[in-house]
Amino acid sequence: MASSTQYPQEVVLPTSYLLSQVASSVKSRAPAATVKISCRTTWTAALQAAQRSLEQQDQQLVIFPKQTKEQQQALKEMALSMRSTSANVPSRTSNGRTTTSENAFSSTSDGLPIRTNVPKHQLPPRSSPAVRERLRELAKENMAFSDRQPYHLQVPAGITERVLPIISGTLRLRGLDGNPNDETDECKLDLNNMLWDTGAHGCTITEDILPSKFRTYLQSSEHDPYRDASGLHVLVDGYLALTNAPVNFNTVFNVQPALSLPNGRSGVILGQSGLLNRMVWTSIPRIVLEMPGEDVGDNFWGDIHLSEYIDVVGTRCTF
Repeated sequence: MASSTQYPQEVVLPTSYLLSQVASSVKSRAPAATVKISCRTTWTAALQAAQRSLEQQDQQLVIFPKQTKEQQQALKEMALSMRSTSANVPSRTSNGRTTTSENAFSSTSDGLPIRTNVPKHQLPPRSSPAVRERLRELAKENMAFSDRQPYHLQVPAGITERVLPIISGTLRLRGLDGNPNDETDECKLDLNNMLWDTGAHGCTITEDILPSKFRTYLQSSEHDPYRDASGLHVLVDGYLALTNAPVNFNTVFNVQPALSLPNGRSGVILGQSGLLNRMVWTSIPRIVLEMPGEDVGDNFWGDIHLSEYIDVVGTRCTF
């Protein structure tokens, strides 16, 4: 079991190590500073002269403790493990094609499930008329920024394996102007690998996991008001099984081709706008849970506890 300690307010360092940090900071933040000193001097005299030259532009500095041999070894092992997981990362051939020895774009290879004891799949309640109207407004607001999509960080697929949390739940999809009492044009999905991604701008679902009938329905002209260069916006009533509680939500998802997502990931990404930025939650990774001796198991990412959720019409739910 790992021991716990407070971050030290004072550290004991080799003097040379301290001076190297000070010199590095001065070089980057006060490169124009100069000092006049005799060619033959002493350490303390040289330091005093340097101090006088910096008095008018003195700045705060955080001194980093020197790494222990144990820390250095742990970081080496971490780097080696990351390198080994990238063995199946796609590579470019001379003709420009992408090759890989295994399926690096698997929708289930980039995360581990969180722990939960609540039912994983429940059909969420239908959104109310007020919620549907607000979601139409949100979809049109999002479309105004379609030409300013945030940059995607392209991470080698193997490096993300077993690192990110994935959530189980149920989604009901339909057009934003669809009749909520007509189930013929709805799509219901029970999913076990929705990526909880705090770096994603919004919620996304790739069209390849949708039934062919629903994909055909989305091509009809009634959805054109919510279609732009980034894809098509649809209404989603959702249910998520988090660690401490289930939660129902209503939001807008963007339907996109899988190849347009980072690493060509197929599936669902739960992002900020309309969902995660309306929640108060605590994430506890497995390594933190295991510190006091809890047996979590390598098959789980850890826990995500939800404490508050505010829906799109301003109703506050506590858990």
